[in-house]
Amino acid sequence: MKIKKMRMTIDFYKYLFFLNYGQGIKLIINVAIFAISFISFLYNNLFSVVRDGSGSWLFIILMIYSIFNISWSLYEKYEEISDFKGKNKDIIMKSKSILVKDDKAVQLNDIHAENRGNIQFENLKLNGPRDEQQEPVIYSEDINHYIWDNDFTIERDLIKEKKIKKFIKKNREIITPFFQYKYYDSKKNNQLFFNESKLSMSSEINPKNKHVLFNKSNYYHSYLTNEISTSTLQRVEDATIIYDASNFHPCEHKKLDKENDITYLQPMDKCEMSNHIGISTLAVTRDNYLVIRKQGINTQQNINKYVPTGSGSADWSNIQNYSLHDTLNFAMDRELWEENGGKSLKIPMNKFGDTKVLGHFRWLRRGGKPEFVGITKLHVSLSQLTPDNSEFINTTNKADRDTFYLDCIDDVPKVIQEIQEIDNLSIPLQMCLIFLLDYYEERREDLDGMLGL
Repeated sequence: MKIKKMRMTIDFYKYLFFLNYGQGIKLIINVAIFAISFISFLYNNLFSVVRDGSGSWLFIILMIYSIFNISWSLYEKYEEISDFKGKNKDIIMKSKSILVKDDKAVQLNDIHAENRGNIQFENLKLNGPRDEQQEPVIYSEDINHYIWDNDFTIERDLIKEKKIKKFIKKNREIITPFFQYKYYDSKKNNQLFFNESKLSMSSEINPKNKHVLFNKSNYYHSYLTNEISTSTLQRVEDATIIYDASNFHPCEHKKLDKENDITYLQPMDKCEMSNHIGISTLAVTRDNYLVIRKQGINTQQNINKYVPTGSGSADWSNIQNYSLHDTLNFAMDRELWEENGGKSLKIPMNKFGDTKVLGHFRWLRRGGKPEFVGITKLHVSLSQLTPDNSEFINTTNKADRDTFYLDCIDDVPKVIQEIQEIDNLSIPLQMCLIFLLDYYEERREDLDGMLGL
């Protein structure tokens, strides 16, 4: 754990210098000059007194004065470093459902996706956190059904990578306090806040195209674009909003007529969000148990919520054969393998199970972040799975239910309904269940063949 915390600290300072390069270099130079001056003072004054045995009251007075000046300078340098680090106990971050976009108030629930040709999109309002009524997402059944049978080539978008960096640096005065707050809040709550290279989407999935654009990003880029786009930093004392990042949200107003307009979610081709890809999969064991997990307190998302068996985000290194299907399947298999004891079983990742991508959606509260969900038939039994204790809550001796037996393929709708009736389901788990039911209704025989029930 100490090594992980040290890595988190290194990641934080590296990125902080990226955000505020000029200020960081100036601080290093000032501290270096001060250190050299301090050492020079000690050598030329204090050490000379000891060496020569000389001194006078005047010299002693000047010495005390100099030490006072040095102490004050040390304090100023400490304050300067503290300001750069940005630790502030008097602020708190809050999520909001009413955004301020181009001086207009926008409800998250009122943001739509613009239909493209024959491709229709739907707004779905899911059960959100206890302090929120709804959690809106956008998806297309047409797109989901298309990707069941059709693959796309992955192409790298270097231009988008430059645009994201430019956007972050341009807005660093607002972004930096959010970044500093998240780091210190994560430390306080024993959460890990690493910066890893992530696979991010630069374009929408379009059946008319044979490729999808992706960019190489990182977790901090996504946090400071997608994640804070529905957030504010408020003063603890009186809830005064100090910073509001909701103008970052990738939505835009379009006129319907002279009196009415509508708010659309920008397509990923157009927006300046990092859009790192979330991936989740529901697993059915070799002995036919559908397994879900309960997230622990050390993670950044879905704390104390039920989540899919494997859930996380796609890494840049997960790209396989420049194929969308191969890449998503590999990323889902990796998360499932890492979080459920695949390594301890000494089973290769590609032998752990077989995965099918079920669908894709965009999560409005997280800046339209793209998510993919799937279903996996494992090659291991329930007793062989070992949930990662650093990620999940151990529910073995608790009333929480996380396994559901499937006697036949027609048990799928019944089990889905049972899980949906549980409180505190994460958004990825809710979408896994919705898309699994759709696949069952459209491709019952295919699902039966895959799950081997």
